[in-house]
Amino acid sequence: MKTITYLTVIIIFLSVILFPQTEKTEQQKIRNKTETNFSKILNATTTHFFDINKMRTPVINNGVIADASINNIRGLQYDEGTLVFSGGIILSGYKNNSFWANAIASASRMVDYLPGVFDTINPPVNQLFKVNVNDPPFGTEWQNWINAVNLGADFYDGNKDGIYNPVDLNSNGIWDSNEDRPGLIGNETTFFVYSDKLAPALRRFTNSTPIGIEIRQTTFAFANSDYALNNVLFVKYDILNKSGSDLDSIIFSAWADPDIGLLHSSDYVSTDTMLQTIYLYKTQSDPMYGANPPAIFHSLMQGPVAYIPGITFIDLNNNGVYDHGFDTPLDTAYNIRGRVLGVDTLPGAKNLGFSSSSYYMNSHMILGDPMLLNEIRFLQLGGLTTIGGIIDPCNFSFGTVVGVNCNNINRRFILSGDPVANLGWINTMAADHRTLLNIGPFNLKNNKNNVIILAYVAGRGNSPLNSVTVGKQNLTQIKEAFRRNFPVVLSAENEQDHLPQEYILHQNYPNPFSATGSSASGGNPGTTISWQSAVGSWQTIKLYDVLGREIDTIVDGYYEAGKHSTFYILNSKLPSGVYFYRLQAGNFVETKKMILMR
Repeated sequence: MKTITYLTVIIIFLSVILFPQTEKTEQQKIRNKTETNFSKILNATTTHFFDINKMRTPVINNGVIADASINNIRGLQYDEGTLVFSGGIILSGYKNNSFWANAIASASRMVDYLPGVFDTINPPVNQLFKVNVNDPPFGTEWQNWINAVNLGADFYDGNKDGIYNPVDLNSNGIWDSNEDRPGLIGNETTFFVYSDKLAPALRRFTNSTPIGIEIRQTTFAFANSDYALNNVLFVKYDILNKSGSDLDSIIFSAWADPDIGLLHSSDYVSTDTMLQTIYLYKTQSDPMYGANPPAIFHSLMQGPVAYIPGITFIDLNNNGVYDHGFDTPLDTAYNIRGRVLGVDTLPGAKNLGFSSSSYYMNSHMILGDPMLLNEIRFLQLGGLTTIGGIIDPCNFSFGTVVGVNCNNINRRFILSGDPVANLGWINTMAADHRTLLNIGPFNLKNNKNNVIILAYVAGRGNSPLNSVTVGKQNLTQIKEAFRRNFPVVLSAENEQDHLPQEYILHQNYPNPFSATGSSASGGNPGTTISWQSAVGSWQTIKLYDVLGREIDTIVDGYYEAGKHSTFYILNSKLPSGVYFYRLQAGNFVETKKMILMR
């Protein structure tokens, strides 16, 4: 089925279901005209192929990721094989108390978005824009970015005039900080706009009408290996409400149809709540990848910004809105924009985390593709089958609970166990899965926007399950790099040694960890601690309890500039709880929290 384009399937659907053989000649003419127009629209899409690191994929300017063919290469590629057939998003919510839902999920034949802005049928500029770190300053790509900025793309406003005008002000042939430039993130960035304006008759669910959602998508990747960034593709969704009304209770889902290698039906699914990711892995070899197939993670990097009275700020005037300089902030949200643009700090708000995870299988009776519009919402809420039945971890046909009380499992996060340690809620039925990482609910005011950033992350070890371990290590490092706004060298000419530019203490992995969580320690609780040194120096890492008492010395010695790690086995007499480990190197000091669970 996946060899057939979603356009073909929609056309077949229209001819068989919407227009029976007894239709009138005039209806047939209308149908033929509609199909022809739709074909022209879809054929007008633009595809760009990211090919700058280990994770390579087509990106289409209607929001579809991977489900395209360029030079006979199809899908999201990693090493010698394929990891994802198709990626996209699903949204649902309420407008004036009426439920709506739409999607970009091509494997399930749901593609409700078309290239271009929502309120213009044929916008003058409707294309995919690209900038690369090696583009000459003020050259063609920088000039073309003017059209991208007109559609909402980021730019660096060097001369602070509020207008993007990439001009070499002092004619020295290089970019200076007082000059404008594109909002490049990573080594390569693409930008395009699409909206949910596909006609209802051409949708899988004909009762789904255009709402007025416009999405400005930025896709970016890194070419170097710092922080495992050569194993990731980032996708930023800037969601703009052009519906004319406020949209309430929105749930945004990162949707994907991962297919690892050739044996798609032998994939297993799992959720890691600490890393806010849903991922697929194998337990056996694959003809495409051999004995060590990789694992693929679909992860939340930055959730939507939410201002919540009493939680993120004290609403002193009780108007339900955060008034900067008047109300008291209790939390802070951030918008990561890369080294060129920096980080936006938003006091009085927070970035929402993921609210649930779910999956479904093609053509399954109770856990299959949505057949009705409201079934999309069931999958987004989590803990429910496609048809709305409650999933019980204690009695789940496709999984089992190992080593913990099944009644304590949160059913909203599907199969949230650890397959490496064989602990928790574990998938027992391999299949061709489609996954959803759900975020929300949140509200979106009319003519307002909100930003969500996702990542496709891969990991490959020396065995199928070791690929899960390596993938989580990659994701942990990538999240740390993201949190620090990517402190990496971007220019190709300066990448010869990849030496760190600053000291960084990474989050230990796994965390939390338990006595059953590591075979490397012979059954004792252990965890890996990684850090990097900007220069050679004497470095110490010490362990403290919650009262600040020193428990142990983990590292004490001279380390050269570079990346380092150590596997630390805790004293078997230490009780469960929270501990802190602190790196000190010269004047640099950083502390992180670890959790021991016995």
